[in-house]
Amino acid sequence: AQTVSPVDGRVSADLYVDGMAVNPKISFLGAIRDVVYDSLPLPEFRARMNYADRKAVAHAEVRRPGQAANAIADATIPVNLALSARHLLYRQWCRVVA
Repeated sequence: AQTVSPVDGRVSADLYVDGMAVNPKISFLGAIRDVVYDSLPLPEFRARMNYADRKAVAHAEVRRPGQAANAIADATIPVNLALSARHLLYRQWCRVVA
């Protein structure tokens, strides 16, 4: 059986991309806050990631507002996000708030 439960909250994200296509630099910040699922308040989730020189460094945490983090995750991941076009220049900034 399926049930439908109301969910409310806020999602925000910032993304910045800069540099040449063969060596981009990317920054990301994101958060899910003030989430209430079927009258149950949930912890907030925050994440950030920086990418440069074929390496992504990420940090994420879950916490109740105003308290220390309940869970923290850190990762460094070797990954190549370069595109093959040598003359394409990135410079984009994007913000999403819902």
